[in-house]
Amino acid sequence: MSAAEIAVYLNQDRGHTSDILDRLTNKGIVTKVSRGNGRANHYMLNVNIGFYGKTIDDINHVNVFKDCAYEPRLEIKYKQTPSVNK
Repeated sequence: MSAAEIAVYLNQDRGHTSDILDRLTNKGIVTKVSRGNGRANHYMLNVNIGFYGKTIDDINHVNVFKDCAYEPRLEIKYKQTPSVNK
């Protein structure tokens, strides 16, 4: 989600929401994903905090949080979702 979408969802001011997202990014709770070409940045929740399932579609969603400020007590070994051959 973009900062604007999150602000609408939370019914908050976009500037205030951006400040909160910056602080959460510094703590490793979320990460900012730059989409380039003038498109809005998106924010992603740390998979070590909020993830449900046994496999993950894109293992890069795990790798982006390897060197962040948040360190989980228990290291979770994620597995890539196997591709389905058609």
